[in-house]
Amino acid sequence: MQTGWGFEDVIATADGGLLCSWYRNRDDIVAFDSGGNVTRTIRAAISTASGESELETRVAMDGLGNIYTLRSF
Repeated sequence: MQTGWGFEDVIATADGGLLCSWYRNRDDIVAFDSGGNVTRTIRAAISTASGESELETRVAMDGLGNIYTLRSF
């Protein structure tokens, strides 16, 4: 089970699941299937690349299942 301070952004995926940006001391991206089970966690999705933790992360997924994130400045 994932525990955290809260979701920043939540989108529905084409297969009925959810893709969420999650914040708890780091900026994670968490994918859930249609049954609510965690299928993937990308830990520190933005801070790994930028070196800075991000509190406001937006997520998107294209038709091929590629995940995109956007941080605010």
